[in-house]
Amino acid sequence: MFKNLTIKSRLIFFFCFMTAILPGTELVALFGMSNTKNSLTTVYNDRIFAPQQLMDIESLILKNRLAITISLVKGARAWGFPSLGRLSRRWAA
Repeated sequence: MFKNLTIKSRLIFFFCFMTAILPGTELVALFGMSNTKNSLTTVYNDRIFAPQQLMDIESLILKNRLAITISLVKGARAWGFPSLGRLSRRWAA
């Protein structure tokens, strides 16, 4: 098939073929980058937000421990921990 074509015709065919393939390759690359962005967003949400929530829970637990300690030192009853409600909501999340 290509033996009967001139070099000019072969070059024109080659460049038309490459021009037709180029947009398809670009679409595949853009789709891959979109999937990568979604994956990185998932990794960010899984790895960054969970430790932040754990730090908040730890802080609230330490505040409750401090309230218990102060109430024991003062001899009062340890009622109404200031951060117990927030701790319960954060723990449920």
